[in-house]
Amino acid sequence: MHRWLAVVVGIGLSLVSLTQRPAVAAAEEWGPVQQGLKVRLTIPKLRYVLGRPIKYWVDVKNESDAPKTLNPYTGLTDPLEITDAAGNHIPYRGPPYEAFYDMGPGPPIKPGETRTLTDGRDLSKDYALARPGHYTVQFRGALVGPSPVPPSNRVDMEVVEEPLTPSR
Repeated sequence: MHRWLAVVVGIGLSLVSLTQRPAVAAAEEWGPVQQGLKVRLTIPKLRYVLGRPIKYWVDVKNESDAPKTLNPYTGLTDPLEITDAAGNHIPYRGPPYEAFYDMGPGPPIKPGETRTLTDGRDLSKDYALARPGHYTVQFRGALVGPSPVPPSNRVDMEVVEEPLTPSR
């Protein structure tokens, strides 16, 4: 009885962790390899309700045969390029660069290793998504630091008005 309970609990925990972060494995979901690094932007759904959280993840993978060291601020301030259907840039309103001055450099990324730069951050808090519409999102990359980080893949998503619910 206890073994079955452990298996059921273990399966339940696995399902919970899958809903927290989407699983992405397809190679085409990464941006191009540049100087031995490639970047993946993951947004779990393609449709969101205006004003509700829009979580995203940014991963970088070292495709080279040498360790890569990143600027410790990579991905922390204004990391995304977001445009609406007309090509208008959506402004950043998150924390300023100065908020991260006391961060030290992280360990180098080993060859073949993947490191998460942004883990479930809410882009609706950092960017002024004020209207429903279609948006294209891309991690813009970082050209400063010991190992420049390339841009990611692009993700298209839609933001809609909250659906009306019938009153009772």
